[in-house]
Formats: sequence, C-alpha cells, structure tokens
Amino acid sequence: AMEGYAGALMQHGDYSTALPYLERLVKADSKRVRAWKDLIVAKQYTSGAQAALDTIGSIPPAVVSKLSGDLEYLAALTGIEQRAGRMADARRTFAQASTLAEKTRTALPPYLEMQLGSLYLNFGDAKYAVKHYRAAIQSVPANLDAWEGFLLASNRAKVSGPALKTLEALPVSVHEAAQARPGFLRAVAALEASVGSLTSAEKLLNRAQVIETADGRDPSFYTQLQLAQLWLEQGKGQQAAARFAELSASYPENEEVWKGLV
Repeated sequence: AMEGYAGALMQHGDYSTALPYLERLVKADSKRVRAWKDLIVAKQYTSGAQAALDTIGSIPPAVVSKLSGDLEYLAALTGIEQRAGRMADARRTFAQASTLAEKTRTALPPYLEMQLGSLYLNFGDAKYAVKHYRAAIQSVPANLDAWEGFLLASNRAKVSGPALKTLEALPVSVHEAAQARPGFLRAVAALEASVGSLTSAEKLLNRAQVIETADGRDPSFYTQLQLAQLWLEQGKGQQAAARFAELSASYPENEEVWKGLV
C-alpha cells in the first residue's frame, strides 16, 4: 500500500512528500527495484543531482544489475549525470539507454518518449529526437510539451516542411491553447522561417512578445533573439542591429548575440 501511495505521489510530481515513504520502503526491503528507481528521481528533485548520485551508491548490487537493463532508469540517470556535470558518464549511460530504446518493440509511455526525445536533442541526434517526440504526440495529441519538442527537433533535423504538415493535425482545442504559449509560437516560427515564410514567422514572434509582455515584463531573451535573427534574414539590418545591441548589454556572454552583431 505504501509503495502504491508513493508511486501516486511521484506521478503527481509531489516528490518531497513521496521521498520519506520511498526511503522507508528501501530501508524495510532493499530489493525493491521500483522504490529505488523512484527514490533516485525524488532525490534529484528535492536535493539535487549530486544527492541522487550519492544515493545510487547505496543501491545493492543485485538491484543495480536489474536497473542496468531498465530504460526508464537509464534515461533518468543520464539526465541526472548531465545536471551534475558528469558528461562522460552521461554519454555512456545514454549509449546504453539509446541501444535499449531502439531494440524495444513495445510502445513506450509518452513521458518516456519525451524524455528520450530531449536526450537525443541534447546529444545532437535530432533525427531520433523527432521519432520519439512524434510517438509521444501520436499517443497523446493534446500534449503541448511533446508538440514543442517535436517542432524543435524537426527544425534541427531540417525536416521543417513535413513537420508543418504534421502540425495540421493538431486538435482544434489544443491549437487554441498553443496560441497562448510563447515557446510553441517560437518553435512554429523557426519552422516557418526555415521554409522561407518570413512574414508568417514574424507574426508568430510578435504574438509571442505580446503574450510575454502582457503583465508588464520584458519579452524573453529567446523571443528577442529569434526576432533579431529573423530581421537579418528579411534585410532589416538597422532594426536587427539595434536589438542585438540591446541584447549584448544584458547577455554579454551569449555567442548567438555576438554572431548577430558581427
């Protein structure tokens, strides 16, 4: 009963409440694979990546052996190692995870498809990222996070045209919600710009700016940068230069800003 309750808390993202229950579970029975897996994730969200890695050191060898063939665990561990700055370890773990993922013939949970998509993007394989994000949106068409990931991955994989075609299948109710998400609008704008629809891209970015500034805040860095880059493509050099100059004052170490200025 306790394991089920802890699992329900994890599904709802209540990691701090789940943590003590998971600690009690593995203390009472150190062979509980599911409890260890959830404990590592909960530790990461409550105490940070290094704390999660420290906890891994206390997992019994028999459980470690089972977890080494668990795709969900390997994907989570890759992310933890990345956040802890252990990139060499993260690459090795992801190599295990990706090999296992591509051998899997059964449908994966949408959240795991999205996690794999994100990891493939992080490790520079946009083609496989597209594959996993597409699987997630086919499973749950209303998942806007999956759509954003799919659009971003498609742009990096240089398959903008097919991605825009797929976007036509976006449910009407989801489309309405998407119009209020700057990240989604930026992702579509990037695709539109890559196929030469610069005016459409600019309209989307302007809409994103309106949403971001509705409560008196400044527009996000990402929207401003993308808009400045688009102006360069449109031949609006002075307008772009002015925006890049503003951004360089606030973000002096950003390479993309300096590329625009040069």
